[in-house]
Amino acid sequence: MGMIDLVVARFNEDVGWVEQFKTHPLLRKTLVYEKQKQDSELSLPNIGREAHTYVHHIVANYDDLADYTVFVQGTPVDSHNWLLGPLPELLDFQQDQDFVPLTKTFVSDLDGSPNHPGLGLVRSPLMNYVQNLPTELRFPIGAQFAVKRDAIHYHDKQFYESLLSEFDSAAMLPWQIERVWPYIFQKSND
Repeated sequence: MGMIDLVVARFNEDVGWVEQFKTHPLLRKTLVYEKQKQDSELSLPNIGREAHTYVHHIVANYDDLADYTVFVQGTPVDSHNWLLGPLPELLDFQQDQDFVPLTKTFVSDLDGSPNHPGLGLVRSPLMNYVQNLPTELRFPIGAQFAVKRDAIHYHDKQFYESLLSEFDSAAMLPWQIERVWPYIFQKSND
């Protein structure tokens, strides 16, 4: 079993729930990135929702990623109950895949339908980063997943630096990238 880093994208949520993982035998470190308050070393500008946080983390830690990184929002459990298992089991996923959804899977077409029609993924700068997308996208709702270091490394650091720069001008990018995370971390998208 590989070591895990837990990355939390926080705006103003209560993240006290992360304490329960402090003694998890596979947890290497927990990083809570703060998007609202700008008073910690892990403060980030409030742009790009959780997607900006995830890409920032990859760029900042590209050469020091854990075997797996778990990416979650500040409240991984909410009234929708999207997580696939109970919160205490968040880090106990099966480590045999490059990309592990931690929430229920939604389906969307390239335009965002049926839940977000008009999302315009095909007109997005994101299309410069993923090719050969299927017409039916399957993705973990809320962008909460675990990804293997090797899958992140299918792309070089410059790929993620370039992707990070897109958040400055592409307002819909966070919702678009939520649909393509599984495809970004596929070897075939090099």
